[in-house]
Amino acid sequence: MKRLEIIIIILILFPFAFAGCEPSIEELKTKRDVDGLIQKLRENGFFSTRLEAATALGEIGDKQAIAPLIYSLQDEDKNFRVGATMALAKIGEPAVAPLIEALKGEDKNVRMGATTALANIGKSAISPLIEFLKNEHKIPRIVSFGDDVRMGARVALARMGEPAVAPLIEALKNEDENVRMGAKVALARMGEPAVAPLH
Repeated sequence: MKRLEIIIIILILFPFAFAGCEPSIEELKTKRDVDGLIQKLRENGFFSTRLEAATALGEIGDKQAIAPLIYSLQDEDKNFRVGATMALAKIGEPAVAPLIEALKGEDKNVRMGATTALANIGKSAISPLIEFLKNEHKIPRIVSFGDDVRMGARVALARMGEPAVAPLIEALKNEDENVRMGAKVALARMGEPAVAPLH
């Protein structure tokens, strides 16, 4: 075999020689290697690998994963966006402030994912979401969203159901008109869980 042919074969086979050296998602999760999992999250590799990385980051719950997961809400793949959303919900309270900030973004998928994550986080997100409704934040309207970006907060509060009812009823007395309006919209969207307490 000619020397050139040998070199070509080596170059072709070389990447595969080390294919098994990369740690699996399970290994990274066991080691709580957040940096390694974030790298997997960002790679343009197999969808399943990226989804597993998002899930693992949610289970570990490290704050370092919040920003990369929120960025992942822009992804073209709907299932991957759902995975990132659920991971953020699992992280819970530490993700509330960054997710509320994400409600102000121009990307519709990011706003939708943030809304869903906040709704799933539940109780610890209620007060910050009601605060977000206030006029003092001077939040700009986004035409493509069909409303100002407070709508994400209203929807998240409505989806929480019963735990949000009492705080929203209290918010109806707030001096800020946007808070009162947001509370009315959220309670109206909530439906049955809000009916009895309002009567």
